[in-house]
Amino acid sequence: MITNVKSKEELDTQIQENLKELNNLQNLYNTKIQIFSTCIQNINDEIQKNTKKEEIDYFMLLLSKSKKSIDLLRNQKDLIMKSTSLLKTIQEQSNNSQDEVSQSKLDQFNELYKNCRTNLYDNYVNDANLILDYIKTSVLVSQIPQEHLDSQENKISANPTHQNNQSINSTNEFITKDDYSFNENEDNTTLLISEVQNKVVLPYKISDLKNTLQNNNNYNNIQELVNDKYVFPLNNFKNSSTSRFKEGFSLMRKKEKASLLDSLDLAFEVTFNNSLNPAIIAACKDLSELDNYLYCLETNELDKFNCFNIKYEMLPTTTKNETL
Repeated sequence: MITNVKSKEELDTQIQENLKELNNLQNLYNTKIQIFSTCIQNINDEIQKNTKKEEIDYFMLLLSKSKKSIDLLRNQKDLIMKSTSLLKTIQEQSNNSQDEVSQSKLDQFNELYKNCRTNLYDNYVNDANLILDYIKTSVLVSQIPQEHLDSQENKISANPTHQNNQSINSTNEFITKDDYSFNENEDNTTLLISEVQNKVVLPYKISDLKNTLQNNNNYNNIQELVNDKYVFPLNNFKNSSTSRFKEGFSLMRKKEKASLLDSLDLAFEVTFNNSLNPAIIAACKDLSELDNYLYCLETNELDKFNCFNIKYEMLPTTTKNETL
């Protein structure tokens, strides 16, 4: 803060001291943001490969807390940057004018600076407890860079290394090429969600398949590609909330090439939308298609959704009067 200024020289000294302190605070927030970004990436990796509901629920809770913390840290960092900008304006005014800097400018800065310090102390305990929760999760301990564990105030790389995202839709059972047949000259414009066949078939374009084959040596023909990338067991989408999270994240991260945080934003947004079948998220080729579907869903005008058809094959239900 800037207080009891009796001369221009004293003001310049206090400005330099406060600029240094604000720079230290900004570095501290950068470090904490990097720590939580690494935590979020590792937690998300565990969610993608985990199949136990209890563990997934715990990871989802931890991930939600980490996301809220990093959003709060970014807001606090913005406040520090605003304070720094104002202080530099005061410094420039002091250097270029014979007149005294207005007290209102100093009061405005002092109020911002006070809020910066208050936010730092108010959230420090919560941040520390969240990091401890993360550390206590044994499966993740080995993934925490040692420099992050030594001290939250240690400087770390400006570009933390993230593990490659694992496949969101890894199948739980082998699907043979006979399980799904198709016409190699026709696009599939229908999302099939079938309890009868116990599988989901995503829409695709033959031109996209041919393009993939030209750039990927893992498949011998289009049939193999379709069975691997467009046909999935229905069980993949059984846990709807978790599946919505995974598919939402995959849509943003893989198809939209979005940042980790933007991907998580959408993932959390769709997780608790119980009216949204996760297979529909998987079928969308981009965010625009999903937004289109969600709008039609919200306005109860699904007949206007024309990006692809949706076909359900449901098992017949039995009544109490029916005998087996």
